[in-house]
Amino acid sequence: MKKLLHVLLVVLCFGSLAKADAPLVYCKGTACGDDGLRAYAYEIDSASYPMIEFVVGTNDLNARNYTNVLVPLGWKFTVEDEGMSHDHGRFTPHGQVSTGPCKCLTTGRVRWWTDDPGHAVEFFTFGYDHCYLPEDVGWTLTTRREGPPPRQYEFRQDWDAPVGTGAGPVHGPSRAPSDREVIKKAKCKVKHGQVKKAIVVLKNATPSGNYHCTLDTGQREFSQAKPNGKIKFVFSGDNAPPCGPNVATVLDQHRHFVCGC
Repeated sequence: MKKLLHVLLVVLCFGSLAKADAPLVYCKGTACGDDGLRAYAYEIDSASYPMIEFVVGTNDLNARNYTNVLVPLGWKFTVEDEGMSHDHGRFTPHGQVSTGPCKCLTTGRVRWWTDDPGHAVEFFTFGYDHCYLPEDVGWTLTTRREGPPPRQYEFRQDWDAPVGTGAGPVHGPSRAPSDREVIKKAKCKVKHGQVKKAIVVLKNATPSGNYHCTLDTGQREFSQAKPNGKIKFVFSGDNAPPCGPNVATVLDQHRHFVCGC
């Protein structure tokens, strides 16, 4: 009995150690609400596992749409038509748990890799600029430890973990904006000299597309377009803007409004 208990403790300890030591992928893209270096950016801490490949899902196979790509020295970047897990156009803010994955796969994936283990890295921020809207997507990361013999390990997202915070899925391009988006209105509701809420309405959006609206005073809200292309952003509670002039921005659309208190 003592021997069995000892074996169980060893297994539990090593299991916890392996989980704690696993590489972490942080989603830092400006397209999905963060302040990263690119529209889609992935800050990676691969702990004591030097990485030689990183792969993320995408729904755009046109390589020309990926610009300002961040690539480590000695690495390559490509767009491939091999699907990965995703949430079929749904966007989940960082720190929340995705509703995915769905049964279907993405159109493809983007891949960074090196064929030379000497160029393996433990820390790097991968990324690129892209105009498509974000959705929840899966990732894989391949690492290498020198031997003898050398060993390779593959890590992947945990869909039960919060999005973008290390272990969970991240964001990748989902679908293109319609290029016809228009901010129809932006207004405030004020009571007793305080802004209770600000409402911004967008029309001609991509049906079911995930958009974000940013105010000049720093507030940001995400919402999904209805099948008719309309979408409403509501800034309320702690996210309500202050009194005074403001500007709502969605993609390249801007709308000036004033919260008169």
